[in-house]
Amino acid sequence: MKSIIKTEELSINDLPRKYAAWNKIIEFASSFDIKKELESSSNISGVNDINESSTIKEIRISLYNEWRRYNHRCTDPEPEVEKKVWSVIELLRNKISNVT
Repeated sequence: MKSIIKTEELSINDLPRKYAAWNKIIEFASSFDIKKELESSSNISGVNDINESSTIKEIRISLYNEWRRYNHRCTDPEPEVEKKVWSVIELLRNKISNVT
């Protein structure tokens, strides 16, 4: 497991490469400390809840929740979910680029 990365310290270099393998996505998703960064309850249950207006933190919550879901199932995600995860990571990459 990767060390924790605070959202305000997140950089593009921390993100998995485009079309990364699931184990690389897991490394990144597990770098989010939901207990410390979630101020209140969130309606974000996974990547399907993410759109262009989602915040960086919401995107991280979605990836964290997908990691936990598939870790609990002891399976890799279906191809459709994996494609959505890749697109959400690209959205995150764009949002970080616009902040820095």
